[in-house]
Amino acid sequence: MKLLVIKAHPEPAPRSISLKVMDAFVKEYKQDHPDDEVVVRDLFAAPVPPINNSTFPAWDALISGTKPDDLPAEQKKMLEPSNKLLAEFLSADKYLFVNPMYNHGVPAELKQYFDVIEVPHATFRYTAQGAVGMLQGKKAAHIQAAGGFYQNQDVTALPDEDFAAPYVRAQMKYMGVEDFTGIYAEGADTYPDRRDELVADACARAKKAAAKF
Repeated sequence: MKLLVIKAHPEPAPRSISLKVMDAFVKEYKQDHPDDEVVVRDLFAAPVPPINNSTFPAWDALISGTKPDDLPAEQKKMLEPSNKLLAEFLSADKYLFVNPMYNHGVPAELKQYFDVIEVPHATFRYTAQGAVGMLQGKKAAHIQAAGGFYQNQDVTALPDEDFAAPYVRAQMKYMGVEDFTGIYAEGADTYPDRRDELVADACARAKKAAAKF
């Protein structure tokens, strides 16, 4: 089995709660799944290629029936990074998304990543009944850190103001992944005196999830 870790965080681990929780998850996962391959895709170390006015003509040519090898050299070169990301994504059996909440949403790099890997006839297909995901049988987990409470139970929780966690879950469901686990490290800014306790709790939940993932 192959676990693909999609890391959408710019900060080094000592400052990042979500990366600390990620490390706890991955360490436990490797211990409990020693024969599995774990691949980390860092969206900040190797930026996701943009979708722009040059991308669409190449896509339109492919949709119109042009074979990939028959595209002009500059278009083939432009699409190569996106194609590699898609191939890597399709080759995985399990996914772990890791990000901080940015102003109630996901980092732009993660949004760009989804735009690149959500490709018709690869991760989903159109039918008369609507879009149908093509990744059935795979599973995903999501680690997200936030300064307030949005997903976890707390008197100050504001679930309607978190557009990030529902977004990641929705994207995976759109591609056919129904087995989804959310691990949310929240409240460290709301209760700075409880930071260590809240981080430890999130790490414990991450380890528990990893053991059976």
